Amino acid sequence: MTASISLSADTATIDYSLRWRVQSVYPGSHRGTGGAASGIFRGLIPFERAPDIRRLDLRRSMRDPFEQWYVREYQPRVSVPVYALVDVSASMAWRDGESSKLTIAAEFCDILARSTHRNGDSFGLYACGKDVHEESSLLSTRNRAGANDIIDRTFGNFAHGV
Repeated sequence: MTASISLSADTATIDYSLRWRVQSVYPGSHRGTGGAASGIFRGLIPFERAPDIRRLDLRRSMRDPFEQWYVREYQPRVSVPVYALVDVSASMAWRDGESSKLTIAAEFCDILARSTHRNGDSFGLYACGKDVHEESSLLSTRNRAGANDIIDRTFGNFAHGV
């Protein structure tokens, strides 16, 4: 995975792209596996390999000297779930002046949630200390407001020692 971070006030984002193809059913911005009815045109393949009459390419099929039928194949664009695994143990409460490690982790999770929402991906959060804190964790969701709520609750609780 490659990533680049651009920080500027409220519009900070993390641009990430996967180097591998992903298998998913939800549309998104990452390259997917398999053929689909939409996406980036990959090429023409014989009808026997993908017998879908809706994608039949008559122009190529009529020009074939061996009278073989061809269909268009597309590379789908899909979404992926993105999870943040955050340490909320006592060592993360260390403060240096006005900022703490938990504040920085909260800002990072907020930027990551914003970036995943922009890419059409789902965002999840696992808060861990000695064990996984189920009440402060979030299963992957596309709901941006839900992600903001759990981030505020999680880091608010642990910043105040709850």
